[in-house]
Amino acid sequence: MNPLLAMLAPAPRANPLASLLGGSAPAAPRPGRDLTAVVHDGEATSDSSTAEGFRIARLPHVDYPGSDYSHLECGSIQLRPIQHEALGAIADAQGGFLPIGVGHGKSLICALAGTVLGAELAIVFTPAGTVSQLRSQVISARLHFNLTCRVIVRSYAMLSQPGGTDMIRRIAGEVSDANLALIFDEGHKVANATAARTKRVARFVHAHPDVRVVVTSGTLLAKSMKDVGHLAEWALRESSPLPRDRETLMAWARCL
Repeated sequence: MNPLLAMLAPAPRANPLASLLGGSAPAAPRPGRDLTAVVHDGEATSDSSTAEGFRIARLPHVDYPGSDYSHLECGSIQLRPIQHEALGAIADAQGGFLPIGVGHGKSLICALAGTVLGAELAIVFTPAGTVSQLRSQVISARLHFNLTCRVIVRSYAMLSQPGGTDMIRRIAGEVSDANLALIFDEGHKVANATAARTKRVARFVHAHPDVRVVVTSGTLLAKSMKDVGHLAEWALRESSPLPRDRETLMAWARCL
């Protein structure tokens, strides 16, 4: 099984698994970047749970073994196959939920994600201990790849401060939402839906639905789905493979 869950294309198609849910599948979800807040309080009805089951069953599974981003290479460093696939998935889904293990080049994926998204600015959040390392990776990426996106690296500690939500907008400056990408390196740092930093990001993402989001971490799938449901929604929106309403998400987490 390919670990790139971002390989879910944004336009779902009919899936025979829908028949297992009983009856006919409902109409395909409306295109766009509609949001249902996973981390917000709210009750789901049985109808919404059924609708979520249909939605998830109808999501396509897409592989990207033929993705080729060698046109970005302009130096001595070459992308690995999994990096080509990850960038292809991000470009296709216009976001990414990437449970990629250690040693597979996540830092370079983070540095190039804004470019393949066609963004003007990518703000990459990373743990405080890896800020310098990631900034060095971005400098190296500019020497060896054709980056068309400005990349700013910040620590998650910034999001833990009061006013962290406004700080994202201040960093973005005049860049429009449609030209802004948020990249979460070691995204498990915002997995706790009750943490202040996670709530601040959630408020920003839900207030700015045109902002693209990429989440990557080697431990995403090691956590309960209730801890990563909101991350998948930030990144993939209506194409998230996890329930988008909290009651259904919690029910699935108890069973799986």
